[in-house]
Amino acid sequence: MSASTVPTGFLFQYEFLIPRLKKTPTAASSLELSSKEQLPDLSELTGQRHFADVHAAWTPDGLGLTFHVRRHFEADDKSGITTDRIRLWIDTRNTKNVHRATRFCHQFVLSPLGTSARSSKPTAQQVLIANAREEASLCDSDQISLDVSTSDDSYTARCWLSKQILHGFDPDGQPQIGFYYEIEDRICGRQTLLVGPEFPYDFDPSLWQTLRLA
Repeated sequence: MSASTVPTGFLFQYEFLIPRLKKTPTAASSLELSSKEQLPDLSELTGQRHFADVHAAWTPDGLGLTFHVRRHFEADDKSGITTDRIRLWIDTRNTKNVHRATRFCHQFVLSPLGTSARSSKPTAQQVLIANAREEASLCDSDQISLDVSTSDDSYTARCWLSKQILHGFDPDGQPQIGFYYEIEDRICGRQTLLVGPEFPYDFDPSLWQTLRLA
């Protein structure tokens, strides 16, 4: 592959410093993150439409994430997006020299606006990662704390992932974790942390970026 065809964002591995919260939230509904916890906007590197702000923070008891999605763009029928969902990938060992998921790798699927026109209740679940070399144990859906608030042109999804469902989560011994996200929105299209679906980030941990637990 020539250099001209390699996306700019693919040329580097990024590490994002995320802060520690003073207090562990009792549930996602009490997770309030500000601009100091916001991940950088890399759309200038990737050429993606940036329509969601993503925040991350941690405590020794788990990882908190919020997604503020602004839905003020015109619908793009060519996007191929048929549902609204957020997918998260987390590797508590931050392994960058393998291309298939280990037992420390997790995939979570959030449906902040429900799963269909008939069901608007927010849902969350952990699912298996395709082609994994080792399968992780799946948590019960009710162990994932998800809270969603909506307005006419936006929504905010707050998610708390406790250490009980993040196998190998050890901020003292392993302060770096692999991380990737994909947001699919029927109105806005797709936003990812870095490269798009032309690369297999949905199962290859070497493509995930790094969160350093400050």
